[in-house]
Amino acid sequence: MKSSVKKVLSLVMSAIMTFTVLSFGLKTNTANAAKRRNTELYGQIEPYEVKSGNVVHQGYILTPKEPGTYPVVVMFHGGTGHRWTAGKDMDMAARMNTWTSKGYIKPMIVILPTLVMGDRESKNLNSDMFYAYVKNKLGTLKNAFLGDKQYSKYFDPGKPWTVSGYSMGGATALYAGTLYKNLFVNVGGLSPSAQYYIQEGRGWISQAKNLTFTRNSNAHLFMGYSVEERPEFPKNVKRFDKAFRANGFNFKIYVSPAGTHSTPLFRREMLAFFYYVSNNVFLTDDVVGTMKY
Repeated sequence: MKSSVKKVLSLVMSAIMTFTVLSFGLKTNTANAAKRRNTELYGQIEPYEVKSGNVVHQGYILTPKEPGTYPVVVMFHGGTGHRWTAGKDMDMAARMNTWTSKGYIKPMIVILPTLVMGDRESKNLNSDMFYAYVKNKLGTLKNAFLGDKQYSKYFDPGKPWTVSGYSMGGATALYAGTLYKNLFVNVGGLSPSAQYYIQEGRGWISQAKNLTFTRNSNAHLFMGYSVEERPEFPKNVKRFDKAFRANGFNFKIYVSPAGTHSTPLFRREMLAFFYYVSNNVFLTDDVVGTMKY
């Protein structure tokens, strides 16, 4: 009889312990899930289509989940096309969730334009397409978003925007900063290609005297490159910087000691630029290299 009672008690105690462990595990998993939700300021990136008059804009947009207005950055991909969406190597939602949750950068809206209508994947691009988009369409993008019922709630009409991009997109960002000085107060050229300014008489801006940007005292002007990139990219940055300084524009130059002309380097440069814009502090690579980018 005593033996039977002991067995019953043992089974009861085992059941209680199992329930306790399972309950603790469930609470822990629930707490972790809640913590992840709280640190994920962004949901998934979404396609957009907005209009300003007869001009139609397409692309992708990433907006914070919380209501309110936010700073805006327009980000251009390189010549091989965009890789912004989930599962691709840039995965902007993952990047922005990591960087905001760790306190590296402040929340912002990220607009990722499509250069050719009907081609959100942006494949088979050439420099003329980047040039044409900035020259003919980019100037209407802000009004298109401000006039759209779905998106206007996120935008403060009085706040200037940021423009950035990598590779061909880096040259495009510099061109946009020159062409639309009243719109873009922050400009970031990440490993920019040569087309923006090649030499006198050549390039999108063919005269050195016309390489101008905003004179706003709060402007953040930035370029980056890696010493391991193909030689033309460090040369492009140095050539641009020399011309900019001659015109009175001092760019912060981020130099990575490692990284080929590819996504890991672009992420690193992007983090350095976004940190600079968010915190008004320029980080050198020994700091950026310790961060999650």
